[in-house]
Amino acid sequence: MKNRLLFDYSCVLFSRLISGFSIVALSFYIARVFGVLESGFFNFFWTVLLFLSVFSKFGYDYLSLKKIGVYASNLNFQKTNQFINTTFTWILSICVLIFGIYYLITEFYQFHSLIDAEDMKAISFAVYCLLPFTMVIYMSSILKGFQSKVSAYILDQGGIALVFLIVITFFQFNIYTDLLYVFLICCSIIIFLSYNSVQYCFRKTFQRRWLFSLDVTAFKAKIKDSSNYFVLTLGEFSLYWSPILFISLFNDLFDTGVYSNMLRLSQIIVFSMAIINTLLAPKLAFELHKEDIDRNNLIRILKEAIKFNIYVGIPLLLFIVIITPLALSFIGLNSFEYFWVILFLYSAQGIKLLNGPTIYVLTMSEDGSTFSRKLAFLTLLLSIFLIPICVYFYGLLGASVSFFIITLVINLYAAYKLNTSFGIIILSLLR
Repeated sequence: MKNRLLFDYSCVLFSRLISGFSIVALSFYIARVFGVLESGFFNFFWTVLLFLSVFSKFGYDYLSLKKIGVYASNLNFQKTNQFINTTFTWILSICVLIFGIYYLITEFYQFHSLIDAEDMKAISFAVYCLLPFTMVIYMSSILKGFQSKVSAYILDQGGIALVFLIVITFFQFNIYTDLLYVFLICCSIIIFLSYNSVQYCFRKTFQRRWLFSLDVTAFKAKIKDSSNYFVLTLGEFSLYWSPILFISLFNDLFDTGVYSNMLRLSQIIVFSMAIINTLLAPKLAFELHKEDIDRNNLIRILKEAIKFNIYVGIPLLLFIVIITPLALSFIGLNSFEYFWVILFLYSAQGIKLLNGPTIYVLTMSEDGSTFSRKLAFLTLLLSIFLIPICVYFYGLLGASVSFFIITLVINLYAAYKLNTSFGIIILSLLR
């Protein structure tokens, strides 16, 4: 099992690094070529898009890892096909609804006195790109459910960023006028590749093709299943990305560009954790839904996950610390001027790295829905209370400090719940 897991981990790590670095490289490339202010415009657009996608996905990306993994393992074509069709019907409906709400608001209310013209343009671009963007994210989740992890990581947000980076490198590009069209083209390319990958997984697993049709028959049950994951996703967004929205509101797009690029650098530190969580999802779902959970087997899975996190995460952390001054100077910023911002961002990611797959295990457990809901409400409560106040009074430093405090609190809470639920102390597994 160790050799197989190591091989799978290495393949997924490589694809995840390509995907993750593509997003970071795109943001830094825009800051380098067009300016930090323009990078702020781009990252504000991407953040609004992520916010809207929280509602259009409604937690189905998380739920797919569990449901499709189980259905595919049991070779249940009908349930797999119905689940995917129901989800796509939901996505289409919500995207149309959001577009309609946006059209009515902008048609009858004037926000120009409250929101800058560049911010409004970024918001409008995000609304127009919501449907294809959500389709990319969800189809990536389908591939993860089929355990096609390499394809899933290449054909996700990172895939969009990679194609985007190639396009603007070789073609003339104006970020304020061409962003919408280039982004839609990139999404279309990834959707085409994802669709063919999903069909390949269907043929390989069921010897049948995916039969798409609009399906609302199981809406009520599916919404109930995904609602807790929706709240969890909303909590994650409030922690990671809402500071960018508040920085754009209280400061300007230049500060948005600065913070966004530093945050993206810090996220490389926890690439290993995201990968190992995805790899272990089917194993954890199977183990945690037994009538009698084998605690020793669960500890063994956790130990392997933590070991891979440490072996890959610590070198990544050191690598990011070393290259940060070079990366920031590449876009004309002085790292010493933002030393404390960098320190708190990187320290928060280090906490996540040490806590390993704790949150993921609790989310995948039999009581995962309850835990997800509690964790999400805790994250939302802390984010609503801390982030706006800290950003308003302390700007970028306030954003990074609030991010650190909230990350520390929710990881301590998760470690406590792992101990009370399974009798496992996560730090004891680091030995």
